[in-house]
Amino acid sequence: MNSSGQTVIAAMVKARECCRRLVQTYEQARNASEPPVDGHIGLLRAADTTANRLLHYVRLLPRDVGLIVSGRDSRIYATRLRAEIRELLEKAVILERETRHGLSVGRGFGDGGPSYD
Repeated sequence: MNSSGQTVIAAMVKARECCRRLVQTYEQARNASEPPVDGHIGLLRAADTTANRLLHYVRLLPRDVGLIVSGRDSRIYATRLRAEIRELLEKAVILERETRHGLSVGRGFGDGGPSYD
C-alpha cells in the first residue's frame, strides 16, 4: 500500500476510535445514577473535544477511499472501517440527542428516559 493509502487507513482508524469515545462518553452519562462530579459542562466539553478531533480525521479522508487505498485486503479493511464509523456515528448522534433532551427537561442522566437503541 502506498503512503497515501496508509495515511487514509490511519485516519480512518483514528476516526473510528473517536467515534467509540463519543459513544462511550454518552453511554456513561446515560447510565450514571448521579451527574458527573464536574457537572454536565465537563461531559459536554469532553464530547466536544472528541467530536472536533473526529472532524479533523474525517477531513483527511477522500470521497472515494478505493481510489487511494490499493490492494484488495486494504480496500476490504477500509470498507469495514467506514461501516464501523458510520454505525458508531449514528449511535453517538442518538445518544447525544438523548443526553441533550435529558438536560433540557432537567432530568439529568440515568433516569430511565427514552432509549433509541
